[in-house]
Amino acid sequence: MDPPEAAVGVLRHVHSLLAPGATVLHLTCLPVSDRIEADGHVLGELDQAAFIASLPVVEGAVDLLIAEGFLVEETRLEHDVLVHFSSGPEALAHFETTPHTRVPPELRVVLRDLDRPVVQRAGCLWRRLRVARG
Repeated sequence: MDPPEAAVGVLRHVHSLLAPGATVLHLTCLPVSDRIEADGHVLGELDQAAFIASLPVVEGAVDLLIAEGFLVEETRLEHDVLVHFSSGPEALAHFETTPHTRVPPELRVVLRDLDRPVVQRAGCLWRRLRVARG
């Protein structure tokens, strides 16, 4: 089973467990790399190409269930999620353990010796869906 069918299969299983009229909240990342900021200025962007490439699979599965009439999208909201770090080295240590994320060399140099707070800004999409039928 390749990834799109796997995602649809998982969502169909979850859908079968929900009562008609139930609310489903779906949070996903927008297909843009996270920005790294300090003191209100952008220092650079993470390389998240591998992660971003996987986003259409899950979104496509949700959209398919909407198209088939199993789910109804009631609302959507694009917003930012901020992750705060006390310093550049703390942020680097975190990114080293984050799958599908690479710190570009020029950003690594900036963060390596930065001894002040750093923020990771991720664009997200929140969707409220209603179960239309079982």
